Amino acid sequence: MEPLYQQTHKHVHEIQSHMGRLETADKQALHLVENEIQASIDQIFSQLERLEILSSKEPPHKRQNAKLRVDQLKYDVQHLQTALRNFQHRRYAREQQERQREELLSRTFTTNDSDTTIPMDESLQFNSSLQKIHHGMDDLIGGGHSILEGLRAQRVTLKGTQKKILDIANMLGLSNTVMRLIEKRAFQDKYFMIDSPGEDQQAVWETPGPAGPAPLTLHRASSPPRMTSPLLISLVSCLVAVDQASLIGRCDLAKVLHQEDLDGFEGYSLTDWLCLAFVESDFNITKVNENTDGSFDYGIFQINSHYWCNDYQSHTENNCQVDCQELLSPNLLAIINCAKKIVSGAGGMKNWVKWRLHCAGRPLSYWMTGCHLA
Repeated sequence: MEPLYQQTHKHVHEIQSHMGRLETADKQALHLVENEIQASIDQIFSQLERLEILSSKEPPHKRQNAKLRVDQLKYDVQHLQTALRNFQHRRYAREQQERQREELLSRTFTTNDSDTTIPMDESLQFNSSLQKIHHGMDDLIGGGHSILEGLRAQRVTLKGTQKKILDIANMLGLSNTVMRLIEKRAFQDKYFMIDSPGEDQQAVWETPGPAGPAPLTLHRASSPPRMTSPLLISLVSCLVAVDQASLIGRCDLAKVLHQEDLDGFEGYSLTDWLCLAFVESDFNITKVNENTDGSFDYGIFQINSHYWCNDYQSHTENNCQVDCQELLSPNLLAIINCAKKIVSGAGGMKNWVKWRLHCAGRPLSYWMTGCHLA
């Protein structure tokens, strides 16, 4: 591809130098120069088609840059084509004016009688106005055409830039869904309801549980309004600390997974396990999610109760032979053993849909950034 690109690039520069000859060439040589430039432009267009095919066959890490280079050449050639057409249009108009002038000067006029007298001044003025309008419209159309060509070229450039940005995002292993997960709120479904001062006051706090939000209600007798805020702030601080306790740090999780020999287990690295834990639970050890079929997903890996554990609420195959509540244990041993059983079976980590969508086939080394296993 590179020799053809260099040859095409050289031809473009040669055409640019030939364009200057159009202004200085005499009438006899002008048509030859125009035909020569047009033939060169047609040849470059055929070379660009070949370059587009070759650029699509470049290695993935060079393909985008090759396409951008070809698009730039295409833009330059289109600009030269537009300049040539504008020059030809001006030449045609100039030649037509000269022909009309020669016809007018060579025409023989005779005197007219009073019945056939023509107001020549008004007619010439009208014709001159029409000519100016005609030239103005031609210039306007030519300018509009140039603007449209420029917009098309900008569209090609912007599409190439968009594709490059998407390639960079894919290189980082991110998708729109993962970006939304990263920005997801740290705490879920916390509400406060406070009655008016002077009556019995009530604070309600909801936290997610296996069977949905479980309200925690505190009652106390009426007290001056100034005591309400400190009490509620203390309550919030305590409950936030409890909620934070269910989250595990990325590097802490990596150490636990490494200690349980998950690095390389069934061909999956620690980064695969960290990505799985993030997309499934945001590193939340005690997360429980209810599905539309009535089953529940438990723990940091969101293991389903219908197939792998017993929640004593619905029919289960309980292939891991474990109670679902044990999968929420802070030491993670039960859920790690169950996850090993799942990965050892058919499909491996593909049993997790979110892992297939957001982790499989992507660069994941950044999940271990800053983590030391020793």
